Amino acid sequence: WFHWTGITPAISQGAADACLEAVKAASAKGITISTDLNYRKKLWNYGGDRESIMTELTSIAILYWVMKKMQKCTLALSQKG
Repeated sequence: WFHWTGITPAISQGAADACLEAVKAASAKGITISTDLNYRKKLWNYGGDRESIMTELTSIAILYWVMKKMQKCTLALSQKG
């Protein structure tokens, strides 16, 4: 399992590139990839293209908050019995 946070690509272009490289490597190995978007607009100061970077990264990852919501729904349904 590989998990990345939305803060990582916001720090610098180098961090965004490293995150994308890691996500692609994990995907190539069949590793499950998740993310929490944790978007912090104030961190994107280096001029990176936020939209294209985040679009590319999230196209490969399972969104963490979606998984958490699904787990809560599954738990609630199983408790109803």
